Amino acid sequence: MKNSEILNTVSTLNTLDFSKVNMPVKVGYTILKNRQKMRQVIEPFEEMRNSIFKKYANGKQALQPTDDGYAECLQEMNTINNDDVELGLEKIKLKDIENIELSAELIGALMCMIEE
Repeated sequence: MKNSEILNTVSTLNTLDFSKVNMPVKVGYTILKNRQKMRQVIEPFEEMRNSIFKKYANGKQALQPTDDGYAECLQEMNTINNDDVELGLEKIKLKDIENIELSAELIGALMCMIEE
């Protein structure tokens, strides 16, 4: 998975309230373990992303396309955003979640760990 995909997946999985979703304990536990693996990858990614931004922002809260260094900042951000990371995620069976009511967004986030 790319760093940017992992970040989006973790953000979505953080919205999953296990107390409100009736799922098998093993499935929930697998999702939590996988989310933890992703968080460990995202921590240095976010730290580097923040460093890149600070390098080019010159104290600003946001960069505009007309700002000096904008293109270079974007290029460096894209380099780390598109870095492929091997996570070694545990898989959950599609049949174990097919009857669980989940949003399309959550199903999309789970796709990286679902096997048929």
